[in-house]
Amino acid sequence: RPDENADETGEYHIRSLYFDDRDDASLATKIAGVDEREKFRVRIYNKSDMVIRLEQKLKKNEYILKRSCAITKQEYQMLLDGDGSFLLERGKPPCGAVYAALTQRGLHPVKIVDYVREAYVYPIEDVRITFDKDLKSGRPCGSIFDKNLPVVPIADAETMILEVKFNKYLP
Repeated sequence: RPDENADETGEYHIRSLYFDDRDDASLATKIAGVDEREKFRVRIYNKSDMVIRLEQKLKKNEYILKRSCAITKQEYQMLLDGDGSFLLERGKPPCGAVYAALTQRGLHPVKIVDYVREAYVYPIEDVRITFDKDLKSGRPCGSIFDKNLPVVPIADAETMILEVKFNKYLP
């Protein structure tokens, strides 16, 4: 069935602000194909500040773990200013990892990624099938909530990314 977050067209917009450290370790490990790596991002939906997620994505071989927590628009602004003090008050992931990366490795915003997602769910093994399209990217200038934030296409109009996610096995 279609994802419950989809609008009447069956889609929703995703905008992510990716962070990296002063050594660009996330980018370097991704390009090198390192089996164990992590990345940090802030994600919003439909260019709105109604839901703002702070995420840490960990990859170890073929396994991926995403840790996520909601943050406020004010906390988002604090992160942009390099202030992660609010993260110390929370005792759950990914707050500690983000705080450590911010204070010890100089975590800072590096890239905006935009796309439109068409998603379907199947309850057995929490299967999710997504089609990401209208892929765009830009520099982190201005507000991620700005509907006119300058982003440019990074693929032709026909290109889609198909992703199949599941827990233990694909039914």
